[in-house]
Amino acid sequence: MDFMKKFFQNVKKFYIKCHNFSQSLKLQGSQFLYFFIGLIQCALLWFFWINFYDAFFYTDPFGIAKLALITLILSTVYILYRSTKKFYQEKLLYPIHLLEKAAEKIENNDLNFELHYDCQDEMGDLVASFEKMRQTVVKNNQQLWRGLEERKRLNAAFAHDLRTPLTVLRGYVDFLREFIPNGQIDENKILETLDTMSAHIKHLETYTKEMNALQKLQDIHVEKQSVSFINLMEDMKKQGDILAEETVKDFRLESNPYENTIFLDQGLFFQLYNNLLNNAFRYAKNFIHVICSVENGYINLIIEDDGVGFTMKDLHQATNAFYRNEFNSSESNEHFGLGLYICKVIASNHGGKLALDNNINGGAKVCVSLNINP
Repeated sequence: MDFMKKFFQNVKKFYIKCHNFSQSLKLQGSQFLYFFIGLIQCALLWFFWINFYDAFFYTDPFGIAKLALITLILSTVYILYRSTKKFYQEKLLYPIHLLEKAAEKIENNDLNFELHYDCQDEMGDLVASFEKMRQTVVKNNQQLWRGLEERKRLNAAFAHDLRTPLTVLRGYVDFLREFIPNGQIDENKILETLDTMSAHIKHLETYTKEMNALQKLQDIHVEKQSVSFINLMEDMKKQGDILAEETVKDFRLESNPYENTIFLDQGLFFQLYNNLLNNAFRYAKNFIHVICSVENGYINLIIEDDGVGFTMKDLHQATNAFYRNEFNSSESNEHFGLGLYICKVIASNHGGKLALDNNINGGAKVCVSLNINP
């Protein structure tokens, strides 16, 4: 027993010395493990030959027992060494190499790669999680890039649309400055010019207000709350009935029976709904039809009218910011071409989408789906 106690005390001291020495050599992980086991093998071999010599040449009564014990320990250490090395080379070396290369690429802002490791074990799960993280980073970067490009385009369009009314106002100011001091313009002409300038200023104020609302909408965080689907349908029907009474047009709302609650940002939802409903009443001849249903975690909204419908150009571009239908240029002072774009942004923020179509029998059709999960 004293022999075994002394032996393991020496092994502990030996381990500490090996650990300190390995740190000076900058050995890490498996390198230190192999280094330590190798040194143990050398020490045991040395101890083995000493006891072999004592047992057979000095007739030590315990020499044979020590020799057998050391042989057993040496065999165990050798088996442990071989199995550990095999496990590291077959199960750990390749996935660790994959993760090191992936981390190096991400550090260099290179996300154009994929990780594949087919083993169904802990390292396989780790590589799969790393790949999932990479895909999420790629997706977030793409969304950020699209957002920056879209904002850049909006700012350019905003500057372009402001240029014309500002030029007109500058022309009127120069006109008044030139002719009023010399008395070359009567009072009625001055008042008419001022009214025109006031209309342009009002247009600029409305336009700026729309742009500020749009910028805030792009940055807004969707705050979903539990909403009763039945109450939501009642509120939608009330708004449709009010517009129908004002415009003397027919309105009908259909919905599937759904008694559970859904999760929506109700304020943003009604902003989307009101925009689409106002468009439908503006272009409809006599009839507006709204269909609302819940299916597979989404609320699906379809708004149809019996108007002229969308042109091919409208179908491809109407959801772009500042798009105006060329056949409705008379409305350009009242509408800035942001309504459908705002609806598309709201749908996207809700994890859904917006699509434009035409009915078979004529008229426009707008389809919206929004994610209603918490």
